[in-house]
Amino acid sequence: MVFATGQAVGAPLGGYLADTIGWRWSFILQVPLAILAIISVSLALKLPSIGNQHFIAKLKRVDFGGALTLVTAIFCLLLGLDRGGNISWNDRITIISLSTFGALFFVFLCIELRFATEPFAPKRIVVNPSLIASYLCNFFCNGAGITQVFMITLYFQAVQGRTAAEAGLVLLPSILAAVLGSLIGGLVMQATGKYYWLTAGVFLMMVVGQMTVPAFSGVWFYSYIGITVGAGITTTLIALIANAGSQDQAVATAGETLFAISFIKDYPVKMWMSDEQIIQKVRESLTYIGELEPSVQAKVIASYADAVIIVQRYTVVLAVCALVSSFFIKEKALTR
Repeated sequence: MVFATGQAVGAPLGGYLADTIGWRWSFILQVPLAILAIISVSLALKLPSIGNQHFIAKLKRVDFGGALTLVTAIFCLLLGLDRGGNISWNDRITIISLSTFGALFFVFLCIELRFATEPFAPKRIVVNPSLIASYLCNFFCNGAGITQVFMITLYFQAVQGRTAAEAGLVLLPSILAAVLGSLIGGLVMQATGKYYWLTAGVFLMMVVGQMTVPAFSGVWFYSYIGITVGAGITTTLIALIANAGSQDQAVATAGETLFAISFIKDYPVKMWMSDEQIIQKVRESLTYIGELEPSVQAKVIASYADAVIIVQRYTVVLAVCALVSSFFIKEKALTR
């Protein structure tokens, strides 16, 4: 509920800041909030002490090698995907970044499986088919949901000419629907003690929803997608915890956050235009579309409209992948 409330407030607030003092303030204002969160957790979270080891001895148990290689690998992956989608997939930095990711990820696996004394990604988790299925469900579900939100916002701003604040308000029903879906999923699992068929059914609904949005776009259908995303994330998280066991719950749920990363390629203007200056200015600010000549403006808007449909097909593929992954989740009875 708290997470969803933050999303509900953040969507229109971020749009308002973008329309007034600039989108950068959406990030700058997160710094004091992050500091406040750190202070709150430090004061309120009371963890039980484990053993009486010296601080240095505890420090030696930390898997610094695995952590460093994984963080660096993910950074290279994001950099490569970002430059590939925005600059070129043949760009030298793009190729180097993606190649470095592959090499570092291999090193990470070697450290975790062979060298780390207490790896934060133990072999029993890395090679567990049921946990991998839950991770993939979260990955594809979040990918479809976040891509949908991104493209819907882009559609309202670039194609319909709405402000960032108005686009943020449009997303409110879908965010509230995600809360509803999460609550319904939790209540059903609490009542039945099962999650397998619920998870598969939710992702089947997501597939239908992703295919339906382009044909019948509207707030109701965005909310429908929100329900499936909220319920899907909740059920797969419970499946993950149930299959991991009490010993590995912390590690397993941390891995779930990593797999929740999704990626979007956003370079639709090039579909219809070759003027690099116009493309760059439009990408820097969608308000520039209103300054273009009517004929050029129509081409830019058509490019974004076509791009939304193309990316929508991508979200359908992600939803299907989430559905297929859910079939491999192992059912374990839950304590009611």
